[in-house]
Amino acid sequence: MHRKPYTPEDFKWTQWDGPAMEKALAAAVSEARGLRDQIVALPHETRNFENTFAALDRMYIPLYQVAAYISFLMAVSPSTDIRNSAQKLTDELDAIILGFAFDEELYHA
Repeated sequence: MHRKPYTPEDFKWTQWDGPAMEKALAAAVSEARGLRDQIVALPHETRNFENTFAALDRMYIPLYQVAAYISFLMAVSPSTDIRNSAQKLTDELDAIILGFAFDEELYHA
């Protein structure tokens, strides 16, 4: 079995404050929207499993990754400010994910 050697860089998220969480969420949403736009822009005749369904799966990865970090901080941070920021961002992220789920252009792709 091959295991990834972790570095301090892999755990920087454990030190996030409210603005850092907002920045990470904005980056994840931007990446997901870019992937969404690529899927929607594909001409119908070129669509296949890899560039639609698998791409849709990949679209959610940055959102779920940042959601995991923010949810963890919301649950364990000793700072009320961080927990409150994380709760607010979790609510925003839920709405964003639901927005993708009900995106008619994406659905028809």
